[in-house]
Amino acid sequence: MLFCLFSCLSVLCALTASPAPSVCSDINDILAKSAKANDLPQPACECFSGYKSSPGNEGDNNVDSWVGCARQKMPHVFNALKALNGTVISKLWIWDSLINIIPAGMFSQIRPKRLSIQRSGLSMFRHNAFSDIGPYLEVLQLRHNLLKDIDPSVFRQLNQLVLLDLAENKIRQLESFTELRTLVISENHLNKIEDRAFQNMNKLRVLNLANNQLSNLTKDTFYGLSSLEELYLRNNNLVSLDPRVFSHLENLKILDLGNNQLSGVKLFGLKNLERLILINNSIGSMKDVILEDLFNLRVLSLSRNMITHIKDNDLASLGGCKRLDSLSLVFNRLKSIEPSAFEPTSDLKVLSLQNNELTSLSSEFGEGSVSFLRHLSKLKQLYLSYNSLTEIKDGDFENLHSLKVLELDGNQIIKVGREALRNLPLTYLYMANNRLSYLPKGVFDDAVSSIEAVDLSGNPWQCTSSEEEWLPQWLEEMGERVLHRTFMGCMRPKENTEVYSPIVAILASVLAVISILILFAIAFLYFEDGRRMKRAPSDLLNLISNTDEIKQPLCDTENQIKAPATGSGKKRVRFDGV
Repeated sequence: MLFCLFSCLSVLCALTASPAPSVCSDINDILAKSAKANDLPQPACECFSGYKSSPGNEGDNNVDSWVGCARQKMPHVFNALKALNGTVISKLWIWDSLINIIPAGMFSQIRPKRLSIQRSGLSMFRHNAFSDIGPYLEVLQLRHNLLKDIDPSVFRQLNQLVLLDLAENKIRQLESFTELRTLVISENHLNKIEDRAFQNMNKLRVLNLANNQLSNLTKDTFYGLSSLEELYLRNNNLVSLDPRVFSHLENLKILDLGNNQLSGVKLFGLKNLERLILINNSIGSMKDVILEDLFNLRVLSLSRNMITHIKDNDLASLGGCKRLDSLSLVFNRLKSIEPSAFEPTSDLKVLSLQNNELTSLSSEFGEGSVSFLRHLSKLKQLYLSYNSLTEIKDGDFENLHSLKVLELDGNQIIKVGREALRNLPLTYLYMANNRLSYLPKGVFDDAVSSIEAVDLSGNPWQCTSSEEEWLPQWLEEMGERVLHRTFMGCMRPKENTEVYSPIVAILASVLAVISILILFAIAFLYFEDGRRMKRAPSDLLNLISNTDEIKQPLCDTENQIKAPATGSGKKRVRFDGV
């Protein structure tokens, strides 16, 4: 997945890179002429410069010209490369093309140090396919193709080759490559490795066999790999291992056996081994992990197994791992750890116990309780997040005089002893998302000067006005060192309320006065309008002349027909049409 992402980014860089004005301009002129001669609308390949490294060679810091050919057919690429006249470049990269077969002479006119053919349907090499680039080629990447078998004779003349990457093919068996330093055959269909298949590869330092179908390894599987430093066997079908399977790997430093089905492991004689990865297997007890004479082992990861309990003698075999400083048991099913379980690993500096089912850090012993952490005086980082802890007792961390990081978030902690954190030189403390409603005064006294970050958010704090309620003031003094302060309920910051409340009060008062004045103005206008309406009839009478001809000046004379007057001597008025 990461490789695909890197490839996409590399393609983007290739498409946006500016061709170099010197070397690349000459190469691109040649490629353009070749395209024109073969009636192609555009060149099959293009030269770029300014890109520092190719996929799988991220450590390279040289900025050189390189040629890329994307989404092309093999004849077009063949003709383009044949036109280059022995050009020396840093790499040739062909991707997303149709290159089923590499013919002889395809690279006769180009001299790359690195050759990468990816996602191009490659399944076969003709004899002498690489003979012309043998003295130059150092890295060969053939990822994500359709290769099933590798004939060593095809690569015989690649005497400078130090890295061969055959990941994501369909390879079922291995052959020997004597000069290789790195061999990547991950994500293939390997289900068996013949004994002594690597016997002539005594220069090999990195071997990646991850994501295959290997189920059986014998004591002679890795015979001859005396220089091997890194071995990756992650995500195979390994159920058990011969105790002598790695006995020939005297210089091995990293061994990754993660994502298999191992129920136990017994290793000895790996005196240079520094990292042992056993994550996501089927190990049910630490007694089944036997490590003898691993004097330089520093990191042991047993995360995502099925360990439920660790008893006092379960880690006895780790006593010989004198340099072991990191132990991970994350995502197991740990319910209990006995008081002396970690005595053989007293030099641990990092202990990871997250996402288990621990309910207590101590167990009853004699008249009191004893913590299983008591022997870890050199411990600097302790991770206990997402267990089922309900209480942190006064003696749980008693001997952890070097502890800098303590993670307790995501538990069910209700109570913390007043002396629980005494004499701990903590730098980071995480107790978020528990069930804490209060903390005893003085619990953080020893941490004030050293602590850089503390997280107490997501707890149901009960805040009172009691004089014993000290925590809010302590949080104020800690300032920005308190994380997620806004998620602390009544413990959240009060600065905004205190600073802005007078302003809010003044604004509210001003608005109230303005509202009252507006109401008075409305009332005044209303009464004034009423008084005018009451004076209207008398004023009108004074303005209307008292004549006999006009009796009702407000009547509409065009629309209203007057009734004839009776008993009157006055002249009758007749309207036309009536």
